[in-house]
Parts: sequence; C-alpha cells; structure tokens
Amino acid sequence: MLRMFKPLPAPASAGNPSGHVSRGPARRPGAALVAWPLLFLVGLLPLAGCSKGGLPPLTPVKGKVTVNEQSLTGGQVTFIPLAIDKDSKVGFSTGNIKASGDYELFTEGQAGAPTGKYKVTITPPMMPSEKGGPKTSFDKKYMDQAITPLRQEVPSGSYDLKLK
Repeated sequence: MLRMFKPLPAPASAGNPSGHVSRGPARRPGAALVAWPLLFLVGLLPLAGCSKGGLPPLTPVKGKVTVNEQSLTGGQVTFIPLAIDKDSKVGFSTGNIKASGDYELFTEGQAGAPTGKYKVTITPPMMPSEKGGPKTSFDKKYMDQAITPLRQEVPSGSYDLKLK
C-alpha cells in the first residue's frame, strides 16, 4: 500500500533521548520461517491418536430384510460378534433399513464389517405404538441379542435376512 505521509519521529524524552521510534525487540530474520512449521507440527500431534489404525479389514455387507416375504420398511440391523475379543475396541457393525428393505453395514463410520461369525438383531423404527413400545411386524425375539436365532458369517454369499 502506498503511504502518503511519513510518520513523524517520537519527540525526544528522558527515556528516549534520540527520538527514535522503537518497534519492539530486535528479531532474527527468518525466525518466523522456522517457528510456523514447528507450531503446525505440534498442533497435529493430538490428531495422531485419532487414526483408525486399530480397525481390522472390513468386508462390504449389504442385504435385504424381509418379514413373511415382505420387505421390512425401516429399523436397524446389528451384527454382534459371537466371539468378542476383549482387547479389541471395535464396536458392533450396524446399518439402517431403508424403505425398500435394503441395508448396508457400517463399523465405526466405515462401510463393511470385520471377518467373523455374528448373531444378528433387528430393531424396528423407534416410533411408539399404542402399547408404549416400538411397533413391530415381526417376533420380538429378533430384537434380543440373547435369544435371536439369526446368525451370519462375514464374508458370505448372501446377507439377506428372512424373519417370520
């Protein structure tokens, strides 16, 4: 920017006998060039622990949920490992059921599920019925992980789930 006026020097005083305007402590040229990259790298350190390094390889899992040959039009599918590794911090694999009955599983926000054997639960959309709980068009045993008869293995040729 073009300056039209030159700043006037500060008047001479007891603390500033020459009238020189000081702009702070003297700086080494290039110090900022070294400091900014270091500050940037230090700022990235907290993100180093947020990687998905502990997530095992995932297999795509897509299927369809039907009740008596009719597509289930909403709800959620959850794959719960039959053998849970106590050292693993991987959560369950879940997917929302679309109006067409189709679903796709996700594990910690990534598409797919780890290889293994699973018990499967189906939960209806969380719309209350006249009796107070969610309305279901299928037997409630499919909602309870302790008694669900549904089993699935990943990888598999088909992930369609047929309820009665």
